[in-house]
Amino acid sequence: MEILLFKTNIDKCKLARLQTILNGVIGIKEWTIDLGDCDKVLRIISVNVSEEYISIILKSEGFECVTMTYEL
Repeated sequence: MEILLFKTNIDKCKLARLQTILNGVIGIKEWTIDLGDCDKVLRIISVNVSEEYISIILKSEGFECVTMTYEL
């Protein structure tokens, strides 16, 4: 499993649309978004789903999506 992090422009109004998109991606096991964070951080736990794939999907739907680094 891999943890993917993205800076986004998602807000409460766009949350239902995001849910439909992400719940339809095979390989995403869990996802959360921190709407209280200024970067609206989207965290995805996935198997065999690349950052590039998520970025392409979200950008094609009109979302801003920038990969963030994750370090332990």
